[in-house]
Amino acid sequence: MGQSTMEIWRLPGSLLNGNQHPFIASIANAFHIPAFAIFFVANLLSYVLSGVQAALAIHLMTYYWCLPPQGIQWVLSAMTIGVLVGSMVVQPLSRKWDKKPLLVASVIASVAVATLPICLAETGWIATEDKARLTASLFGFLFLAGLCGGAALVLPGAILADLADAYEGRFGERVEGLIYGASAFTRKAALGFGGVIAGIVLDIIRFPRGVSAIDVDHAMAVKLALLYGPAMLALALVAMIIMWRYPLDRKQHDQILAALEQRRQMHRDSGYLKF
Repeated sequence: MGQSTMEIWRLPGSLLNGNQHPFIASIANAFHIPAFAIFFVANLLSYVLSGVQAALAIHLMTYYWCLPPQGIQWVLSAMTIGVLVGSMVVQPLSRKWDKKPLLVASVIASVAVATLPICLAETGWIATEDKARLTASLFGFLFLAGLCGGAALVLPGAILADLADAYEGRFGERVEGLIYGASAFTRKAALGFGGVIAGIVLDIIRFPRGVSAIDVDHAMAVKLALLYGPAMLALALVAMIIMWRYPLDRKQHDQILAALEQRRQMHRDSGYLKF
């Protein structure tokens, strides 16, 4: 690579502002990287989605599926088990596919599979009277949803590492702590905000409070199921449509790494290496 390649990733002077606090300046610089801005928005929507579904899950199991407490525990554990198993196969899959399509497929497949039992129940393909059989069926569906979603647990961290390289390539400094810290804060805030949204939506549809499952009519339970399933699938599609615009693929990341290595070699040759 020549000097022109190195200049692609140099810090534009117009983004430097000596009056800004270094933390604020670093955040502002990060959003000047299109890949970071796109990933941030898509990830934010995904975490809000997760927060809404987590808040509605107990309501769904209690008032729509009418499962006993032990059945609810089994079904909710299925997703966690599936995610743990699915996360183990991400590395071999990532050798064949790039991070972006793998993440998009993982999120959409996971939410779609979690939504499928609701659609099947409403069309009569799943019998809901036999609670033992229903529990087993829901366990299978949510295990599969977790299995599909395993990549969505692992890949954001790998993408953040790529973005840290892109930031260093453009601005000349490593900010892994900033990027990972901002991501962790965003995740917690969005999950909490998702819970708030779930509560607001339950109030909007006038879902009853403090009642048993038999006191909730089926039409109201269906509204709850539609919020948990199809509505969240629509939000997932919006988030992944945004994520599909993420421009940093494996080839571009390799170019950034090569440019960074060339820069470090120049520093080593001159007797100075910036840490």
